[in-house]
Amino acid sequence: MGWSQLRPRLEHYERLRSTDPSRLPTHFIVYPQWMSLDVVLGEPLHEAMVTDSTILGGTTMRAYTADWSKLGSGENPWTPIGTGQIVDTLDVADLESEESHDYELLGAREGEEVAHEGIAPDGSTVVDGGRTRRRVERFNAYLPQGVAVRGIVRIDGKPGTRVHVIANQRPAGDFEIGDDEDWAERTFEIPPGSGRGPSNLELRAEGGSVATFHYWFVTAFVTAFVTGAP
Repeated sequence: MGWSQLRPRLEHYERLRSTDPSRLPTHFIVYPQWMSLDVVLGEPLHEAMVTDSTILGGTTMRAYTADWSKLGSGENPWTPIGTGQIVDTLDVADLESEESHDYELLGAREGEEVAHEGIAPDGSTVVDGGRTRRRVERFNAYLPQGVAVRGIVRIDGKPGTRVHVIANQRPAGDFEIGDDEDWAERTFEIPPGSGRGPSNLELRAEGGSVATFHYWFVTAFVTAFVTGAP
C-alpha cells in the first residue's frame, strides 16, 4: 500500500495550514464518527438524523465551525534541548516527510493512523498525527557527519515495552516505555557518523507494538570561532 492511500486527515490539514491556509474550510458538515477527527471540529451548529440507510457514515450528520487552533501544536518536542540545534525532523504520518526520509511502511494499513490529543508535561494541549501497531520503524535521517546526535521520539505503548535502537546496522541503545499517563517522549544517542549519505535508523519494539508520532534529531551547541579573535 503506497503513501497516497494512507494520507491521514490531520496531516492533510496541517499541510494546508503551512502551504495555503486560505484553503482551510471554515465549516464542516460531516458524520463525526466517520471523520474521526474531533480535534478540528469546533462549535456544533445543527444536526440531522437518518435511521433507514445502511450506506452512510453514521446516523447523525452535524454541522460544525472549523477549529484550527491546535494545528501545529505537535511540531516541537517538549523534551528540553537546551542550546542544542534540531538538524532533522521526521513527522510520522506526514507523507511528504515520510517519503523524504525513506520511511518504510512495513505493512502499515489504512485505519492504523491516529490523530492524538494529549497533554505535555507543562500542561499544554498537543495534537499530533502518527501510526499505530508499529513493531519496527526504519528510515533515514540526515545528520551531520562526525557529530554525536541525540534522537527524540514521541511514542506511546504499553508499560514495559522495550525499544531497541539500531543506527547504521549497529546497536545504539534502548529505552523502555514506562507507566506514563499519556504518550511520552524518549531520547536515544546516535554515535558520530563517518560515511557519506544519510544515517539509517531502525527501532524495534519488544513486548508489544507502539504508536510513533514524531522524531527530532538534536546536536549539542558548539561555540563558533570568530576569525581574528585572540
